[in-house]
This record gives sequence, C-alpha cells and structure tokens, in this order.
Amino acid sequence: MRGGDRLFVSPDVADYLGDLRELGVSERQLCLERDGWILMQTASPEDAAVRLAEKRELITDPDFRVVYLEHDAAYDRSPNDPRLPALAHRTAPGTGSPTTTADPRPAPSTTRPSRGWRHCPSPEPLPRRGTASPNS
Repeated sequence: MRGGDRLFVSPDVADYLGDLRELGVSERQLCLERDGWILMQTASPEDAAVRLAEKRELITDPDFRVVYLEHDAAYDRSPNDPRLPALAHRTAPGTGSPTTTADPRPAPSTTRPSRGWRHCPSPEPLPRRGTASPNS
C-alpha cells in the first residue's frame, strides 16, 4: 500500500488492502474497502478484527477471488449487461456460489447483529409515492 493508504487503518488491514491491490482490485474498490475498514474499526474494533480474519480466509479461495474481481469489474457495466444475471446467480446464497458452503449455518459475521444497530433508531416507513410525507 502507498503511505497515505495506511492512515487510519490497522497494519493488518493495510496489509490486506495491499493483498487486494496485488490481486488486481481497482483503485475505486480499494478506496471503498479502506473507507469501510475505517468505519468498522472505529465502531467496533473487536468485530472488525473478526471480519478481517474472515475476509483473509475468503480471499484465499480461488473461486471467491474470481467472484470478487468480477463484482469489481461489473461496477462499470450497464445495468442491461447480459453478464450481470449470471454473476448475480453465482453470488446469491443457496445457488452453489463460491460464497456458500456445505455448512447450513450462517457465516460468523451474520450470526449476531452488529452492536452498532443497537444505537440506530427504528426506521420510519417511507411514504408511498404520490402521498405527502408526514413531515411536510
């Protein structure tokens, strides 16, 4: 990673981002990853450490790497690109994608909600189209 890319992230995250760069991940995706790690490490360093271990393990899987890089490349595609449905099907849980396993239990990061959700107010329903919002 470049010097400035190491600011505000742990050395482990910086190394992970460097690994992604070596895999050929776009600069746009590296920035998104870095920003996400900064937020996650700020909100819950413990959860960030668990998630980083999970992602480090996932990125060693050749099938996962292919899907990760395909998602990165798909960002610039038209919504009508004929390759997108196949990519979505390969990625969706329960379709035999590289992100699913024979173990039916959810991945560790999905077994418990983030502690940050406890601090979020319940969302108010959005007004239906064509109706006034309650605050207007």
